[in-house]
Formats: sequence, structure tokens, C-alpha cells
Amino acid sequence: MSHRPSLPVRINFVWEMLPFLLFGFLFVRLGFMKNLDSHPVATPPCLPEAARFLVWPIRGDLAFLNHGSFGSVPEPIREAYNAHRKRIESDPIEWIGRRAESCTMEVCNALGSFVDCDPAGIGLVTNATSGVGSVLRSLPLRAGDRLVTTDHVYNAVRMAMTHRARATGAVYEEVPIVMGPRLPLSLDPLASAIATGDPPALVVLDHVTSATGAVLRIEPIIQLCRTRGVPILIDGAHAPGMLPLSIRALDADWYTGNLHKWVCAPKGCGFLFAHERVREMTHPESISHLLDQGFWKEFSWQGTRDLAAWWTIPDALALWESIGWRAIREHNSALCTWGQSVIESAWKVEPLLARSTLNQGSMAIISLPSAIQQQWATPELLMSHLHDQHLVEVPVIPWQGKWHVRISAHLHNKPSDYERLARAIADSLS
Repeated sequence: MSHRPSLPVRINFVWEMLPFLLFGFLFVRLGFMKNLDSHPVATPPCLPEAARFLVWPIRGDLAFLNHGSFGSVPEPIREAYNAHRKRIESDPIEWIGRRAESCTMEVCNALGSFVDCDPAGIGLVTNATSGVGSVLRSLPLRAGDRLVTTDHVYNAVRMAMTHRARATGAVYEEVPIVMGPRLPLSLDPLASAIATGDPPALVVLDHVTSATGAVLRIEPIIQLCRTRGVPILIDGAHAPGMLPLSIRALDADWYTGNLHKWVCAPKGCGFLFAHERVREMTHPESISHLLDQGFWKEFSWQGTRDLAAWWTIPDALALWESIGWRAIREHNSALCTWGQSVIESAWKVEPLLARSTLNQGSMAIISLPSAIQQQWATPELLMSHLHDQHLVEVPVIPWQGKWHVRISAHLHNKPSDYERLARAIADSLS
């Protein structure tokens, strides 16, 4: 005789156990998400009123969290860019030949007001990396000269410095900078390297680090270099538009930055500022017709290119000025901080950097749960998965042996963008 329970009894047992089974499934499935509704930063910031009707071409179903690489160009700036291109194409020699100088001068004047520097010291370049390359090629390096930077250096700049060191016999030095959730990011090791031994031939220092999104206190290092007579180049690729900027007050020898990131100018808009004390020796990577005719002129013509992108810079600056730079920066920083808190809480990971206004701009690096790194062969594969399966665009960055995401914030971002990223990683862990 069978002791197996009857079918009604079994159905009743399963029915009674269903809530427990469902709870167990949700516990495993959403374990990293149980804190999503109890954010450490309770309320995301409101969009500035003047920005509410701004049209961005970013597809509506995409959570675009990688403005730090380069962002989308909002409609008013894109319209201005197309108008400049149309004007050039209507009479190419007139605009590229006879009027290019006066148009480029207008750009340098507008940019000089924005970053607070002498317009005569501004050279337009394709990007900040090109600005770094111009300085490296201009330096009369000799065997044994020291090229010093930190381990937070942008990789393209690392490669440029390494290449130049190989070509000249100079020595490339990378100083480790320790980070931690309870440690303020200190540049003391870099200061020690500058003050020890032969003075470096060049120090390159990030204003905002690309890999880790940290805003560095560059002023003491600049002052130290000035005291010791050491040339210093600030790589400010991410700073224009993210931070209030006075190049005049910083008093570095060179400052290079991008305008196709937070200023949202068309791609290929960057600048190199050279102080008067180094201006005469500094030349663009590509030498063309205007050698020795003045710094900004020499940079303004490096061969035929689409000048419309550069000529759109004043239009981009005017748009953001109409909304208010302070409101934009405060919104972006607050939204990035909120998104960072939401994601770190959901994934149960500690901040990689101490939370402070010193280290918080419009980007933040967040450690991925350790199990994620075991599931994917490369960071690029995880990035593609997040984009293709979850419609989240975010860089996955290997840093000191671990994987992280670097989020960013601009006026097109919404709180749901960061919540979607948090859920996407939870989905990958289930």
C-alpha cells in the first residue's frame, strides 16, 4: 500500500510553500538590490528649469552614463555646427582661406573668457591628448631627463610620454597615488618625487583623473614646480564645463583640455594653453604654413580640416551660459553623487574614494562585485553585454587588479539611468 500523499494534499502543500519559495527566489535574485529603495542620498536633484526643454539626440531607451568619454551634442549646438558647415561649403576658399583667421580669433576670445586666460596663449587642437603631444614634441629632451606623472595618468598620455622617452633617452616615471574610502587622495608622493633628485624635465598631472574620476588638488603641485623651476603640464581633459576654471590663477606652464565632453562641442574640439614663459618654444604636432607667426595662429592652421567644429565652440558656451554654469555643475555633481550612492548601496560595495567635494565632480568610479569579474573574460565583453542586453552605456575600467564602472552625469541623465545599471549587474549575478 502506497504512503504517498494524495494529489490534493500535495497541491495544498505546494500552495502553502509557494510564498517561502518565492521569497527565496527573490532573496537570491535581488540580493544586491534590497537597498535600492533606501538610498543614502535620499533625493536626486531637480533639473535646472532652463534645461528642461533641451533636446538631446541620445536614443530615448538608452541609459547613457559615459559622458566622460564624449557625450552627445544637444540640438541647439548641432544646429549651429551644421550652419557653420553649410556656410563653409557654400564658399570654401572664402571661409577656410580668407576668413579662417578672424573666425578662429573669435573662438579663442570666447574660450579665453570661459577658462580665464590670455586668448593669445590658446592653441586649438583636436583633443587634450594632442595638446600633450605638442608639449612633448616641443621639449628639447636629452638622455636621462625625467618625465614624471602619476599612476592615474590617462593611458594615451602614458603611451605618448613613454614613446617620447624612448625616442630621446629620457626616463619615464610613474608615481603611485594611494586611494581609499577613508583616505583623502594625497599627492604627497608626487611632491616627494619632484623634490628628490634632479629636477624633472616635465611633470604631467591630471586635473580630473580619467580612470577614477577624482578631482585632484593640483595647486600645491603647481606651486612646488614653480618654486623649483620645473615645467608642469596640467591635463585638464575633463575639467572644462565640469569645474569652475581659472587657468590664469593656476599659473601652470601648460594647460590642455577638451570641449567635446562637458561643454558638448562637436567631436574634435580641444585646446592647449601655453603661458608666456613657454609660449615661444611650444609648437603644434603638425607644423604647417604659419610657423613663427604667433602661437594661436600657428595652432589655428595645421593643415586642412573641418573648422566648423572649432567655430561652434562659442555657440556651445553661449547655450550653457544661458542656462547657468553654476546650476549645471551643481546638478551634475549632485546627480552623480546620488547615482554613486544608489549603486554602491545596491551592490554592497565601499566607495573607492572618500566622499568629499574635493573628490567629487561629474564622474565617479564604483567597484563591481567581485563575482562579476569571474563571469566575463574582458571588460569590453561586459560593456557590450550591458549595452546590448540592458541598454546601459557605461565604461568598465580595470584598476589595480579589479574591475569598476565609471559613471558620469549631465543634463540628459535621469535617476532611472543609475537604477537601471544597478539592476543590470544584479541580473548578471543571478
